[in-house]
Amino acid sequence: MASDNTKIDVLVREADDVEGTKAWGTPRVLEKFVTLDTTTIIERLSQFSSVISHNLSEVGAALPGFSLDSLELTVELTGKGEVRLIAAASAELKGGIKLVFARRR
Repeated sequence: MASDNTKIDVLVREADDVEGTKAWGTPRVLEKFVTLDTTTIIERLSQFSSVISHNLSEVGAALPGFSLDSLELTVELTGKGEVRLIAAASAELKGGIKLVFARRR
């Protein structure tokens, strides 16, 4: 387990599928811990947030007479430290990071 402030342990769940085969029933899920650098996570979250912020201003300009006060998104963190937008949450979602972008007042 990580022991300093620059590392964080992340539980990664992956489907155990073998390329070229077909599985019957519920696929087996493998779980493992990986240690990620927190600096990398912060950089990638900042980059993701910057892209969202830029595009929120575009949405506001496209809606004359209306304002977008906030936007709630759920993202996942991969075992490689990537930040990915979850397009549709389902009952199977075990975890994620909820980001709420709100208009500054």
